[in-house]
Amino acid sequence: MRTVIVSILIGIMIAVAAMSLQPREESILITRPDPVYVDIVPLPHDPDPVFVWPINGEDYVELSSPFGERDPNDIGGWGDDYHDGIDLYGTWHARVLAIADGIILEHWLPPGGAFNGHSVLGGAIWIDHGAGLVSVYGHLSETYIHEGEHVVSGQLLGRQGMTGRTDSEHLHFEVWQDGVKINPLVLKYDFVSGRTQ
Repeated sequence: MRTVIVSILIGIMIAVAAMSLQPREESILITRPDPVYVDIVPLPHDPDPVFVWPINGEDYVELSSPFGERDPNDIGGWGDDYHDGIDLYGTWHARVLAIADGIILEHWLPPGGAFNGHSVLGGAIWIDHGAGLVSVYGHLSETYIHEGEHVVSGQLLGRQGMTGRTDSEHLHFEVWQDGVKINPLVLKYDFVSGRTQ
């Protein structure tokens, strides 16, 4: 009887050891980090940055689609069930502002004429704020900047629109930290400041 029990215990120990050598399934399936655990690196000139809200504080705005997992049935079959940013619905053609000083990395003109715009975001802008922080603004109806331009916090970038792959006017807003898309709501915002050129 002891021999049988010892044999069973040895078999269990071997099986447990073999399982621990296998890669963990969740490390293969999880492709995006939980934004709660992503550290925000302060901008070089400000140890505790406060960012300008991307739609002007004088304009009405509501969060129409949050960051992260979402039900594909709620989005009418459009896009992915994981949302890499947030969607903000403001007043018609609401003013879109730079959340902080930076350099325009990429600029896609809104579709029209000879320009097609970004295939998903339509009229879109990427701003490098330094310290690995990038902000992205999509579905713009108008833009007032160009690639390589230095912009300041609160500067008018363009206007909310319905360009690219969307079925309603809104601003798609993303924040990247060191190349990883994070929940934009983890940043601290000033909801009323901003220049309205």
